[in-house]
Amino acid sequence: MRGWVDGSGRDVIDVAAEFVDDGVEALVITQIARDGTLEGPDLEGLAEMLEASPIPVVASGGVGTLAHISSLVGLHVGTRQLSGVIVGRALYEREFTIEAAIAATRAGA
Repeated sequence: MRGWVDGSGRDVIDVAAEFVDDGVEALVITQIARDGTLEGPDLEGLAEMLEASPIPVVASGGVGTLAHISSLVGLHVGTRQLSGVIVGRALYEREFTIEAAIAATRAGA
């Protein structure tokens, strides 16, 4: 495997289904093409995962603005929503503060 370089050729939904009975407590879902770009999260892919898997989903990759965080907080599929979000480069690049990010999650809840 060459993580973050080459895909495995397997569908992420199929892989997630294999984890349902294995005691996996959460799935961290990263669209590697967006990771570190600050261009926005893959809302469509995250919604597909929320719909397909009962395992809690944590979004990772692409967050560059507080509006991106708000869009993740507002992402619902039926009664399901994301369990969390990982923010890296936006904080490192000082696009916003951790305090502002936390406030954005509370404002959208």
